[in-house]
Amino acid sequence: MHDASALARMHPGQRAPGCCRITQQHACIVVHGFHAVSLPYPSAPDQGVDQRLLPRRPTSARSSSLAKRGASMSVNVAATAPLPRRRVRSSTTAKNSSTKPCPFATAARALTEAGMVVIPCGKADGKAPLVKWAGLDQPLAPEKLRGWLRYPRFATANIGIATGPSGLTVIDCDTPSALDRVIERFGPTPVIVATPRGGYHLYYKANGERSGPIREDGLAIDVKAQGGFVVAPPSVRRTGEFAGKSYAFVAGNWADLSSLPHLLDGALDRKFYRSAVGSSDADAPAGRAPAETGKDVGRRNKTLFDHLRRVARDVGSRTELMEAAEVFNARFDPPLAATEVYRTTESVWNYREQGRLFAPGQSSVVIPAAIFDRLAKADNGADAFLLLGCLIRNHGAGHDGDLSFVIVPTAMMRENVVQGWARTRYRNAIRTLLSENLITMAHRGGKRRGDPHRYEFAKVLGPAKCGNREEPA
Repeated sequence: MHDASALARMHPGQRAPGCCRITQQHACIVVHGFHAVSLPYPSAPDQGVDQRLLPRRPTSARSSSLAKRGASMSVNVAATAPLPRRRVRSSTTAKNSSTKPCPFATAARALTEAGMVVIPCGKADGKAPLVKWAGLDQPLAPEKLRGWLRYPRFATANIGIATGPSGLTVIDCDTPSALDRVIERFGPTPVIVATPRGGYHLYYKANGERSGPIREDGLAIDVKAQGGFVVAPPSVRRTGEFAGKSYAFVAGNWADLSSLPHLLDGALDRKFYRSAVGSSDADAPAGRAPAETGKDVGRRNKTLFDHLRRVARDVGSRTELMEAAEVFNARFDPPLAATEVYRTTESVWNYREQGRLFAPGQSSVVIPAAIFDRLAKADNGADAFLLLGCLIRNHGAGHDGDLSFVIVPTAMMRENVVQGWARTRYRNAIRTLLSENLITMAHRGGKRRGDPHRYEFAKVLGPAKCGNREEPA
């Protein structure tokens, strides 16, 4: 609301806030679209108004009558209903509304470039993975990482690291006073992180270790290696006794990951080196594997299955594969039954004959033959097939299809995802995939800046949607 004296100081023809202007003919304020307020001329210079800023008094009879009419229509500005205004945020509000990047957004790019497999974490305590990460066996592709960074669900996420595929073994010590003892047992390391509850994460280079607990000599230690993950700096504990406290470096930083040492020899029992998630036979010490009880038959069977998948490409016959299975089975204590070994060997050999043999931990893109046949007959089907493979490669694993993804032709062209493709070619391939119902639009964007279309894989894709990578044992 503007008072009368302030409006009277305006130049003729000048607009006031709220689309107001003062007219020279009538010396009145006209508020377009709402109502008019006429102000009488100041009668004396002592009213505090600079007379040079006012129009000359009307001299003609017609002008005098118009001025009198304006004066007779004058109203109390303060009593007039307030004019609608555009709501303008104050600088304080704008400053408070700007959010600080979350831990995942802060560290994900740098860690991925360093070869780490990052995981967005959250929920109540900020430690639970927000994706199914068992199938992640290598650092995220740039396009997939950008999609995760834009995904609203991860806007406040902490960051975790899958230790096995990242080549890390982390000693998680929950006994704050035992740091010196831990270093004495496992060896010095340049990277040590303090946890919110007062414990420590000591980072080492992996050497075939598997995850597991150690509860001895008054120590509470968890080994995070194959099959494990750790929450990493600058993540913050959200709830509970240690809410608000962060994971922070007490020695080194991410630049020291390239100089991590192995654990000292003999620091871990042999049980931490048996065939584990994603580890190869060469990683385990020589000799028989540790004893396993009858309830562990399923794990032994899976371990044998993974071993045979590795060697099946190099053998010449089913008989040679069976011999390799019998030799490996002899390492178990007790060994698997002969019938279990036979069934496992037959299964692996059938995978090889059907062209579906993938070594554990290796990336693969699986598209059903029916989809191949459909695109082979479709207009622009070759380009659509290639784009579909790229999408499955970058978005098909790790979350069983529970996340949508974006396809930005301009960005893909800039990143040269497919050599030589222009934006138009990407767009035409997207249209073909939509028309063939191989992808669906989960969210139609364009409502505001930074609001892209989001897509999902169609259910018809089956295993191509979420099975494009073989999950390790």
